[in-house]
Amino acid sequence: MEKQSHPSAQDALSLLAPIHPQIHKALDNGAFKAKAYFDSEETKVERCLQSMLVRYHAKLQLQKDFPEVVFDNFSLCGISLLCKDLSWRGRNVNCRLRVWKSFSNELPPAGDSEGRRVFYTQPQMEMFPEGSPNDDENVNEIRFAILWNLSNTGMLLPLWLVAPKSCNRKTGQIRVWWDVQIPDPALSLQEAAPVRKREDLPMKVRKIEEKE
Repeated sequence: MEKQSHPSAQDALSLLAPIHPQIHKALDNGAFKAKAYFDSEETKVERCLQSMLVRYHAKLQLQKDFPEVVFDNFSLCGISLLCKDLSWRGRNVNCRLRVWKSFSNELPPAGDSEGRRVFYTQPQMEMFPEGSPNDDENVNEIRFAILWNLSNTGMLLPLWLVAPKSCNRKTGQIRVWWDVQIPDPALSLQEAAPVRKREDLPMKVRKIEEKE
């Protein structure tokens, strides 16, 4: 049997246990604030503005919840944060999280974005073989994406955590190690989160609301 050479989905959820519940709550708060805005204005929901309002209020909330965390400065209130000194199998690691809206629970295409292509290419994941010595690892950061979307009524849908693997610069094809649904922190009893191990994600052309 081939030895696992990257963190499992459940290991990643454990690694991010201090963080992903707050991200869920922040996005939920952002969805509520966005809905309240359009309700108060008594106007039709404009999807691009709705998404930006969600990100804006979510980012404000996360910056309050994690004052020690470094947030990248992206346009349209894009959310990217570097969480340092997380505990992973007896060692400290850094984790970079990108939070994207996704209509199909899939990573957005890299397009012409060099930043996304770099983020999607993650050889660091192979630095975590089972049973490897803790002292010999030189890990800079692990990268994960958190995908979110809203229902037709503006409510936050379940979040997904994705571990990107690679991005083909010529074809735009994205490969991932796995993706897993993030448990809702508001629910006290959780069944095992569904995991999908997916190796190939074809490039799909669709409008990208968030810019880097």
